[in-house]
Amino acid sequence: MFEVKIKHSGSYAEEGQTNPIRWINLKKVGENKFESASNWWKCKDFLNDMAYTYMTGKSFSIYGWNAGTIGHPPKGEDFWFGIKNLSEPFFHNIENVLNPWLDTQKMPRVKLVKQDPVLLALDPKYFENTYNISLITLIIRLCNYEMKFDKFEDVINCKKFPRGDQGKWDAVTTKKRYFDIPKQFRKYVWYSTPQYNSEVDAAIRSVVWYITMVLWIGERIGNV
Repeated sequence: MFEVKIKHSGSYAEEGQTNPIRWINLKKVGENKFESASNWWKCKDFLNDMAYTYMTGKSFSIYGWNAGTIGHPPKGEDFWFGIKNLSEPFFHNIENVLNPWLDTQKMPRVKLVKQDPVLLALDPKYFENTYNISLITLIIRLCNYEMKFDKFEDVINCKKFPRGDQGKWDAVTTKKRYFDIPKQFRKYVWYSTPQYNSEVDAAIRSVVWYITMVLWIGERIGNV
């Protein structure tokens, strides 16, 4: 068991979400001890900003969220979160369906610790770019609906997710790239177009949160 102190009680200017899962960033303050580093939040795109700050050392604020202020673990260490409002099949879907599939993709497993709040840890590989973190958090969210899956192929073929998440997931499953970013794009922290990406100094960084895997796998790189 880990000791977790939730010291934050504020909120962010977020839109409503169809999925009830809520996240809170945690920071280590001792052996098996954490305390909150953020308020509870629901918009997974905030972690795109975290990836940008983690990889570049730069930060900005959007909707009250600032990855630089919240902070991140030292390079090479896992990112820890508290999560709540979980569905009954959530643990089964993560541990018995998602994680074995991640093994086939040569991606790190999602770690869960069953306590109050439930703890979730993500390997820093997911924060190397906004594509990886956007995709893994979408899949985690898909695992938190009231649907119990037997195998990941059932998640891939599912057409019963709420409209917003279904649209994003259809974009992923149609391209069938999953975590296989084409080699020529792996240098980018975020990517939208040849003129609009992390390698272009003039690109507007204040909307990095919106550069999800859907933009990465659009017509620009999805057919490579």
